[in-house]
Amino acid sequence: MLRRATIALLSACCLLLPAAASASGPPAIVDGTPDHVRNFEATLHFSIDPEGLATTYYVEYGTTAGYGQRAGLYDETVPAGDDPVARTELLSVWGLAPATTYHYRVVATNGAGTTYGDDQELTTTDEPAPVVVTAAAGNETESSVVLHGTVDPEGLPVTVCRFHYVTHEQFERFGFTTSFGPRPTPMGVLVPCAESAAEIGSGDEPVPVHAVVEGFPPGRHHFRLEAENAFTEAIPGAASGFGQAPPRIEYLAPSPLRNRTATLRFAVDPEGLETEYEVEYGRGEGEYFEYHYLWDRTLPAGDQLVPGKADLPAYWEGGLVPDTEYHWRVVARNAAGTTEGPDETFVTPDEPAPVLVNVAATPLGEDGASFSGTVDPEGSPLTGCRFRWVSDSTYAIKGFEGWAATEMVSFGETVPCEEGLEAIGSGSDPVAVHAEISGLEPGLYYVRVEAENAYEDGAAWPGLPISIGTSGEESDEGCSPSCGSQAVLTPPAGTASQNSAPQRHAKPLRKKHRKKLRRNATIRARR
Repeated sequence: MLRRATIALLSACCLLLPAAASASGPPAIVDGTPDHVRNFEATLHFSIDPEGLATTYYVEYGTTAGYGQRAGLYDETVPAGDDPVARTELLSVWGLAPATTYHYRVVATNGAGTTYGDDQELTTTDEPAPVVVTAAAGNETESSVVLHGTVDPEGLPVTVCRFHYVTHEQFERFGFTTSFGPRPTPMGVLVPCAESAAEIGSGDEPVPVHAVVEGFPPGRHHFRLEAENAFTEAIPGAASGFGQAPPRIEYLAPSPLRNRTATLRFAVDPEGLETEYEVEYGRGEGEYFEYHYLWDRTLPAGDQLVPGKADLPAYWEGGLVPDTEYHWRVVARNAAGTTEGPDETFVTPDEPAPVLVNVAATPLGEDGASFSGTVDPEGSPLTGCRFRWVSDSTYAIKGFEGWAATEMVSFGETVPCEEGLEAIGSGSDPVAVHAEISGLEPGLYYVRVEAENAYEDGAAWPGLPISIGTSGEESDEGCSPSCGSQAVLTPPAGTASQNSAPQRHAKPLRKKHRKKLRRNATIRARR
């Protein structure tokens, strides 16, 4: 009999288990009364009973019962339990409108279903905000400063008055706040006004306020005055600053700008601190490579703009490419921070170089010489025309120019073309030019005609030999008109001018070899 009763009791318990599990249901929602209802936001209060199951919820709202917007970026959660859990939600993700009625409700979901809360209403206020003005900082030392401003309560008590300052880097990147979450998160440091709310009062006239800041880190800082009342926040005005500033950069137009070279021009204000800067350039925005690298320039401490320039290309780089857009910027840094100048562009021109031909080099007396050649301006006015001569030893080893440390230098001496640039003009036909010199030391020389326009350099090649005041087989003749007649040298790709790379030559040729050289040069000129 006892055994039968026990079995019956166990059976009844087993039958009751499914009924207990099914006792859980959808969440229950109890609405509360919203508070802190202001011009642009409101705080909602409610509770959720998860009914024993993990629950998620969100708040939807709008100006009608159709809602249309959700508070918060994600659903919130309530852990499994049997008791109501109080929750709050700030309606201010996108900002409410003043003097507007909003509908809202809570929507909660668990494994048993979804519950839609009752439609609720609230109406935002429409009260004036305090008016703030940020003034200049004063009494500044290396470690302390006094911040100044004014607050006009606009007839309502001020509940918050503070100065807000950030570093220059924060200001450039974020401003004063970041927008993660329902309300912007302040960056930097908040310092309460020295004046209390009672001292500021609730009048309608500006009240001076201040705050003393001590122990701020070195560098430039930006600050503004902020204030609130029970209904809204003041709109911050223009920020002011204190502390030493990072360098300031101004750009000027590149000049000169040529086919294969450019001179970038700019100015840097060190802002009272020793400053170093560099110039970067490349084919695309942000695709820079450092111009000077180990050759960064340093400016002494000062508070005036200092002109600077950068000649492109650097000595280890190939020439610029004609008719090509380049990007460049200046980066300057001092103890207060780094300033990256904005991206600027320039386009290299693609204009023809003057075409030059050496015609003759003839001795005049014991120490003089007469040089002649032709110049074809190729349609552009010349900016220079000259004859250059070098000794035979220089010509054999270096040519007419070569690299010296970080720049190309020209060797020998020059004499201007006697015709002058205006007489040569800017046509497209060869123009005869000449020059005479005296006072040469005895010896063998090589001479060529050179010219340039605003876009490109030109030089005839090869040089013409001429013997001055010597005897023997190397001094019995000058150079006939056919000697060295040669079109302008075409430079290797990427060079800065027609004759920018140093040339290497064999030792001066003997008489019989010079005749062969003249013959070959004549044949090439005719071609």
